Parts: sequence; C-alpha cells; structure tokens
Amino acid sequence: MHTAPPGSFRSYLHWLGSFIFHHLPSQSRQTICPAAVRAVLEPLEPRLLLSALPTGFLDLNIGSPSLSGLESYTKSNNEWPVTGMASYTNNKWSVTGVGTGIAGTSDQFNYACENWAGGGTLTAKVGEVGKTSSGAQAGLMIRDSNAAGAEFAAVLVNSKNQVSFEYRSSTGGTVTTVTMGKSKGSPWIQLVETQNQGSEQFTAYYSTDDKDWTAINTTPVTINFQNSTNLAGLAVTSGTAKKTDTVNFSDFSALPVGAGNTTSVVTNNNTYSGTTIVGGGGTIVGGGAIVTGTISGTGSLTILGSAPLTLTGSSTYSGTTTISGTLTLSGTISGDGSY
Repeated sequence: MHTAPPGSFRSYLHWLGSFIFHHLPSQSRQTICPAAVRAVLEPLEPRLLLSALPTGFLDLNIGSPSLSGLESYTKSNNEWPVTGMASYTNNKWSVTGVGTGIAGTSDQFNYACENWAGGGTLTAKVGEVGKTSSGAQAGLMIRDSNAAGAEFAAVLVNSKNQVSFEYRSSTGGTVTTVTMGKSKGSPWIQLVETQNQGSEQFTAYYSTDDKDWTAINTTPVTINFQNSTNLAGLAVTSGTAKKTDTVNFSDFSALPVGAGNTTSVVTNNNTYSGTTIVGGGGTIVGGGAIVTGTISGTGSLTILGSAPLTLTGSSTYSGTTTISGTLTLSGTISGDGSY
C-alpha cells in the first residue's frame, strides 16, 4: 500500500507525480518522460492553493530560471523541477524564487511586481531568507524591464540578515553592491526613487523597528532607465538552480510619488527650491532640511530629528504639524489645523 507523505500540498503533488510515473507500464515509461507527468500536475498547485495577486501585479520569472539537473523525480529532494511563484493572502506575501542569483551581467529570480513610473517609495519587512546558497537574497527592486540584463536598483537581504543596496546602471552591465552590517532580526527595508531631469535617483534604507531608518548609500545613485514605464516589487532568488527558496514579506507598500500616505525620507541636509506636496498622512523624516519653496498638503507634516528645518517660503497646512527638532521660520504659516 502506498501512503501519501505528510506535509504541504506541493509534497503531495510531488508524491502523486512519482506514484503515477513509476506505476506506468514499462513501455509507457519509455515514451512518456517525467516532465510530461509534471506538466499535468504542476499547474494544479497555483490554481488550487495560491491566492491571486492584487490587481495590477505580475508574477514574473526573470531570466527564465528553473531547477536544473532534475528532469526526473528524485527521492533525495522529493521535488519536481519548478520555477518561482508568488502568492498573496491577508496582506502577506509569499514569494518562491529559484535561479543563479541577482549578480553579474544577467539575473535569475522570481519577481512579484507591478508597472511603475515617476518615482516613489517601496517598503517591506523581509522574513527569513533560506540558506540555499550564499547567493540567496530577497527584497525590493525597481527594474527597467523584465529582461535578464536590465538596469535595476534593489535593496536585498541574505540568509545572514545582511542588507545591501545593489544596482545595475547600464543594460548588460555588472552589478554594484553596497553592503551594510547584519540586522538583528527580520529587517524592514525601503527603496526610494526620485526623478531628476529625466534620470532616476535611488536611495536604499533599512530599519530594525520601522521607525529609525539608516541609509545604505549616502549619495543617491543615478540610473538612466531606457523605458518610461518600469517594474517595481518583491524579488527572491535562491542563488542556485538546484533549490527553491520561499521568503515571506509583510508590511509591503509600493507608493508612487503623489500617492496618499507616502513617506519622503530625508537623512541629510537637503535643499528644495520647488513646491513639495505631502499627501494625506505624509511624513518628512529628516536630519535637517532647508525649504526655499512652499510645502502644501491636506495631511500631517512631521519633522523628526535634532537638526533644524528651515522654511523661507510661505507654507500652508490644514492638518496637524509636529516638530521635534528646531523650526526656523522666515515666511508665514497659516492653516486651520493645530501647531
């Protein structure tokens, strides 16, 4: 009597595939390859178990990754060859990635992403990254296209909880990596894209509490994307073509510029000469900012940090303004909220 193995539904499908293949007549096993059996069973899991991604999101396998060297079922790993896949349930994301990694001149990973244009902020808390290989990584990415060698900027976490900012500044170019120390526990990460005269500028951050953020690159990195509409979302790679790695994400948000509840992170002295609009519930987190234009919005404006905020223009607020540093005012402040 054959008994199905305990565990996940995927394990059951793998067992079922093995059972069917190995109980076919010997002549059939010579003409029907394991991949054919797999092709029938493998689509069952995502259709039966995995919840649909939010509207507008895509589940892409960049670089066409798949488990290699396992074209027949093997008891040693109890798996059939699979590619990556992503699922979403109750504001929780689970992304399974496979592939040689995000490095060199081309990448292989799973990408749960949406179309993206005009800049904005990605934020997420990253769960445990598996020890499938030294190249296993998970995190946030903004990418020019779905091509394997496309330009991108990403903030990624490895199995040792080391956080890094990685980017490819030219199509088919090599990846540059800026690595920080290890995070205590699962880190929050953030990737901010701003537009500057037709170019995209990226800054990566990480936090251990979702309150105090540390910049990984102190100077924004400029990348000239080739396309006007890009991709943004969650990236996972196992760093090897022999194993998959599943990473869970929480508190994920992808907020383009101008969206309500967006967060603009300012870590150094920054000067603005235009108009800064803070959406509903917007926040400016700063270690000193000089604003020579105007700030307007219907949400709250919060200034954090000990360095001063200097306003030389005329600014209007209709929400609550909280200042925990020093406010230097040369213009006027008016509004119907509290101060």
